Amino acid sequence: MAEQCALCGMPWNRHTDSTWQICGLEIPICLICGAEHAFSLQKEDAGILRMLARSPYLEEKGPILRKLEARRPAAASGRACSDCGAPMERKLKDFFLGEGRGGLAALVAGSYMVDLYACPQCGKVGLYTAGFRPKPEPAPEEEPQPPSAPEQGRWSRSRQKKPPWEK
Repeated sequence: MAEQCALCGMPWNRHTDSTWQICGLEIPICLICGAEHAFSLQKEDAGILRMLARSPYLEEKGPILRKLEARRPAAASGRACSDCGAPMERKLKDFFLGEGRGGLAALVAGSYMVDLYACPQCGKVGLYTAGFRPKPEPAPEEEPQPPSAPEQGRWSRSRQKKPPWEK
């Protein structure tokens, strides 16, 4: 077992600090990080798993990475819960916030149309602009090729047609 906190790298003391069972691993966490991240550590939410996966102080990361991969949302759902990483379900489509019901009244009353998503795993609710889909990233462009040099003598100055103001 490492002798430093897996999150911050501070020296770990077995008498005052604790170990957390996460993904079947005993992970040393200092007193400060344990207090700061206790709720996330208990839930094993996606945020703390990502922190542990990026930690340079943790040697064994295999089970954590596998759990993160398993929580990755399917591409079809489109929205992932920011707390636990589970795919979110759309509960309401084109829901009006504010006064009015739409049409011309929406312009005067100041309403806004949203889609409401809920996470079935942790219960988090999120509002997104109705019908919004992020633009796909453009394909990487090929590097422009330098123009090829014309053959020698092919484009001589004497053969070029002069503009009317140079006559």
